[in-house]
Amino acid sequence: MRSIGHGPEDVEAAKAVLTNGHAFVDATESYLRNWVELKAIRENRKKCGAAAREAEAKGCSQAAEAMARCEARWASAEDERLRWTLDWLKLQMEQEKPLQAAALLWGFDLEPFGWGCDLLEAEPRRLEELKKLAWSLKATARVVLTVAKLKRPMSEAAEAVETREEAAPPVLVEEPGPGFTSMRWGSERFTFKAGRQAETFRMLFEAHGHTLTNERIGEEVSPEAKRFRVDDVFRNRYGGYHPALHRMIRKDENGGWRYSAPMAPRNAT
Repeated sequence: MRSIGHGPEDVEAAKAVLTNGHAFVDATESYLRNWVELKAIRENRKKCGAAAREAEAKGCSQAAEAMARCEARWASAEDERLRWTLDWLKLQMEQEKPLQAAALLWGFDLEPFGWGCDLLEAEPRRLEELKKLAWSLKATARVVLTVAKLKRPMSEAAEAVETREEAAPPVLVEEPGPGFTSMRWGSERFTFKAGRQAETFRMLFEAHGHTLTNERIGEEVSPEAKRFRVDDVFRNRYGGYHPALHRMIRKDENGGWRYSAPMAPRNAT
């Protein structure tokens, strides 16, 4: 690994890593999970098709029709799961690009980015290594930004202070709607479904930036659920996520969740 710098290229890479790190890990895990499920669905469809043909060859028309209907249901499920898998693959590739660029810039091993689903499924430890690489890149990014801030010339810092004193700071709105079914977040507005989504957001907002675990949220929001996951609550029917997730609602390295306040635009004084 080369010496980590704090120049403009390093700073931009660090910002990109911090923006995409969590989303890359989530997308990789979701892509792998959907890919494994897609394989199982395809296998079941093939079995039903083979059973239908065998029953037809033996003259068992009722059994053949029943297995054909079963095959059609699995085929429909396969089409839907394939769309989800491709969506997650696309998202993973988008989030992977800035991490790969930073890894190349800072001298990290690029091999884990080339591991496919077959290898990750056969050797689960490799998924953990890929996640550790993402966390290491995030840790390096924080160091880069901290050093860059400390190295900033005093004149620039003094000028920034003077400018802030002259100009009024931007007003960053944080205004939840009735029942926490909506939220004004800076210049954006999010809406949530009444029930688990709104209750989950309420708990995170009222935690004032403190991290809550899936288990803690599930105890109050969905006590009957055997396994509660915040990302499942904010997942849509097509396998995508609510636009507030990983932006206003963020996940930390330990799997906990917290509310993230809006940040001023870069050109704001």
